Amino acid sequence: NGKGAMSSMESTCHTTDEDQKVPQRQYAPADSRLPTKTPLLGLGCSSFSTFFSSPEEESLTVDTISKDHIAVQGWVETIRHAVLNRGINLLDTAPWYGHGISEITVGYALDTLLTDDDEHDDDGGNSAPLNHLRRKRTGSLPRSRLIVNTKVGRYDANPLHQFDFSYDTTIQSIQRSLERMNCDYIDVIQLHDPEFAPSISLLKQETIPALVEC
Repeated sequence: NGKGAMSSMESTCHTTDEDQKVPQRQYAPADSRLPTKTPLLGLGCSSFSTFFSSPEEESLTVDTISKDHIAVQGWVETIRHAVLNRGINLLDTAPWYGHGISEITVGYALDTLLTDDDEHDDDGGNSAPLNHLRRKRTGSLPRSRLIVNTKVGRYDANPLHQFDFSYDTTIQSIQRSLERMNCDYIDVIQLHDPEFAPSISLLKQETIPALVEC
């Protein structure tokens, strides 16, 4: 009968929490501060910004954004769901995404995910001199459980000032990213659309040395 068929279907379709998680692969040695495994899919964070804005999001800027805003709360919950329920521990953002809004949103999410007991690790990683006071975290995950990626080189909405791969701007950008995401270090920093750099020489002589210094 119909009831029996429904019971059979429910039994066949039953899934566990682990079934709902993205498959992972080996990433780093066990003695590394990096996660030993990473998901086959990371979470791209460009949509956690005004890039694809609804009317209630259009007024958000880096100066007006608040974690109490309804759109920001939704973005934070999406990040939390990906990390806690889907096993996605790689977050990829950029200053270009919402011109800083995405990085700030990632920072709000990290505040609720990470423990406040972690100490700054000076070995490896991409970091700049810390000139900011870290906000208090209320989560339980160690920082080493997450891979946080951002980018340098692409910033402004104005096409005339959109790209800047200079040494000074690269250093300043990394410092801003650390502040926005409330992090002591960033795992991976990528060149954002380096094909728009004026020359390969600039990348070799200024951008990459700035990344190495960080």
